[in-house]
Amino acid sequence: MNKEEKLAVLEKLVSFNTSEGNELAEAQYLQDLLLGHGIESEIENLGNHEANLIAEIGNGQKPVFTISGHLDTVAVDVKKWDTNPFTLVRKDGQMYGSG
Repeated sequence: MNKEEKLAVLEKLVSFNTSEGNELAEAQYLQDLLLGHGIESEIENLGNHEANLIAEIGNGQKPVFTISGHLDTVAVDVKKWDTNPFTLVRKDGQMYGSG
């Protein structure tokens, strides 16, 4: 991925409001993104728009490398933001957005 493609992914990730366990749409986006790079994954739908995304790379032989993270964010009080928290804003060499 080049820099602009990476920034497009970041913009898309920031656009998801994943507060209060609302992760399913983001998991689906990431699953499609991974598949576009030849990486198969599965979504564990936990109900109520909550989800886990599980991906494996390789053939199961050692060594094993694991990354564990989370898709959700804390609730956002939009009144405390100068910008839309779900739109990536670039200003003065910085980037702003929820996530």
